[in-house]
Amino acid sequence: MKVILDLLVAESQKNLLLKRELKNKISRLPRGIIKERRVKDKTYYYLAYRENGKVINKYIGDDSLKAKKFSKLVEERKAFENQLKQLQKDWKIYNKVGIEESSDELRQVITESAKGNDFSLSLRGFLDIFYSYKDDKEKMFALIKQEPKVYKNVPDYQYAMCAATANKLSNDYDLEVPSWVWKDRYYMKEMYFGGIRKGKLRIYNMLYSPAEFKHRGLFVDENILMRV
Repeated sequence: MKVILDLLVAESQKNLLLKRELKNKISRLPRGIIKERRVKDKTYYYLAYRENGKVINKYIGDDSLKAKKFSKLVEERKAFENQLKQLQKDWKIYNKVGIEESSDELRQVITESAKGNDFSLSLRGFLDIFYSYKDDKEKMFALIKQEPKVYKNVPDYQYAMCAATANKLSNDYDLEVPSWVWKDRYYMKEMYFGGIRKGKLRIYNMLYSPAEFKHRGLFVDENILMRV
């Protein structure tokens, strides 16, 4: 059952990424229908669409080739909108197993862990979404600004990892560091090595773990937040 849940979490993250890509594409395409108006021997073309309850007729011109290009773009938008509707239907399945559509936020990684989902998988899914907004700092900050909820069944290291992640991403992308990351609960009482008991790798992580992780007692791989 846990394997299925982890797969659904991964699929839901992909779904969110695809939805974002489609919404971006849709926002750049014209909506409405192409209308023709004959005046004597000439044909004029308009893009008709509804805005704030009113029908707007935007003049395109008398060039039929230009009108065809607009018509093609309108059809492309409709195809993307249909794809978006299909992706939205998948959330009926995700919601039934407790996955919320707001799972693109960092705090949702903790919520997913509390439900028994794989923490590392959820964190990777979050990073994929975060990096997809690399040109939108406002959205990037919105993804990390909210503090995770407290769950008794979530290990301390996972809270510390989320705080360190928010801290490092803020520093890397020149964002405001969320105030919640400085709370005592996001610092380890004992050093954490992620299951590495001894050896050179532990020493390596002690040396090269990112500062935002190291000062919280987390000794991890230097590329822990890297995504391919």
